[in-house]
Formats: sequence, structure tokens, C-alpha cells
Amino acid sequence: MNTIRYQEKSAAREKTALDGWISFPMPRVYLPLLGISVSAVGTEDVVEAISKNTGQRLLICSHNMHSLYLRQSVPGFSRIENFASLILADGFPVWLAARLRLCGPAGDSPASQIGGLRRRIERIGSTDWLLADGFRQQSLRIAVVGARSASNALAVKALERACPSSCVRGWNGFEDLASLRATNYDALQGFRPDIVLFGLGMPTQESLVVNDYEKLPKCTIALVGGAIDQISGAQTLCPRWLARLGVEWLWRLADDPRRLSRRYLLEPLLLAVLFVSGKYSRSGTL
Repeated sequence: MNTIRYQEKSAAREKTALDGWISFPMPRVYLPLLGISVSAVGTEDVVEAISKNTGQRLLICSHNMHSLYLRQSVPGFSRIENFASLILADGFPVWLAARLRLCGPAGDSPASQIGGLRRRIERIGSTDWLLADGFRQQSLRIAVVGARSASNALAVKALERACPSSCVRGWNGFEDLASLRATNYDALQGFRPDIVLFGLGMPTQESLVVNDYEKLPKCTIALVGGAIDQISGAQTLCPRWLARLGVEWLWRLADDPRRLSRRYLLEPLLLAVLFVSGKYSRSGTL
């Protein structure tokens, strides 16, 4: 998968483009220590947002420890937050910080009062809502973009079985993606998707959306990272009860230590060094 670098665009041009993206009404929780916001939503809220989207660009992305590191190390990475309709608390530390922000140190209630609404915040990975009953029961046109050809094809078949009322089509994250970009996404536009799953990994999927937002279909755009490989079986999906305990990182590290050792062992240490030294930028690297 080729790295996609962020392109420089004028602030006025980017602001004009942002007018075409949905600003989702669900409240967000600001985490001042980390300098990020996450949406105070549960899995059912995500599914409902997708089901109610009628031909507008609605962007779903997420924050975890890896994204926090990329905000510090990849110029332009934090720009994706300007486009996001929903920012999910994917990583356990991010979710825990958001819950403490909502509930206070005691954490005795999973819901809190924000903007006059009682809100619950859940830790939500991409497969949590993709495999939720509410999503599987919808009739959607689902585009799957990412992973290698074999994994993409298996993910398409898995989603066809899981979502029998939906139409699913796939493009791999290499030559197919290159062809889509070279043709201004004509084939993707022709498919008329209700939702596009970009599983290209961070920061590639984020930079693609920031660079190509004017060319993408007017539909739900979801940045799902490794979910395509997890749905296809190319990667072992962590049991959700382990994820709720906050040790999904350990499961994934054991499953693929060569690829993930830097992410789960080194990046948290580098973040800690930035915090301790006072060099952590809450606005990210612009």
C-alpha cells in the first residue's frame, strides 16, 4: 500500500469543502490533557447515523494511542478532525479518559449530562458497529476499499453473508486504489455506495480523505483501519470481552508481533517522553 502524502490546500478551499460534510449533532467530549475530542456515542448511535444518512458526506473516524502518536509525528494528520462527523473512542486509554471526563474520578455512572442530554460513551472499534445487528439488517450498497486482493475478496464475501440485504463490492488497497484515484473515483461513483469503508491503515486513509474529499461519493465514509483484514480472517479478531478489559493491544501484538511491536511497545513510550518533556502538542503537528 503506497503512502499518500498530505497536499497543501488553501484554508478557504478546505473550508468550502467542509460545508458539504455533515456536522453530526451528537455532543463531543473534549479531553484537555490529550488535546482531542471524541463523540459521546454508542454503537447504536453509529448505526443510526449511517441508516439516516441520505446522500451527504458523513465521515466516521476514530482515536486511539496510535492516532495520538501520529498527531505528533505526521504533519497534517490532525486535519482529518475538521472533516469528521463522528470521532469514535477506539483505544481503551482514550475511552477511559473520556469516561472519566464524563463521570468524574469515581466513574460510578456510565452516562453523564452533556448539552442537556444524558449521554453514554462506549469504546467502539470498527468491527463493533460493522458486525452489529442493526448494521447487518440494513439494505446498503457497501464499498470496501483496502487490504490485499485476496483479503478484500474474502471480506466482501463475509459482509455479503453478514448483511444479506446489502450489495457489497470491493477494491483492493494497491492497484485498485491507484486506478480509482487516477480516474477520479469513477468506478466508485458508478457503484453509488451508501457507505465506503476505507481500510488503508493510519495515516494513509486519513491523508487520502483530506486530499481527495472533493472527488469522493456523497455518502458515509468510514475509516476502518485493519477491520477489512479482521473481517476476512487475514487477522484474528480479538474477542470483545478482552477488548472491554483493555488488553486488545496485547492480543494483536501476540498475533502479529513483527508488524505491531513498534505501535504497541515503542509509540506509548515516545508519547510519554513528549508529555514529561512538555513537548506534547495538543493541536497536533499541522
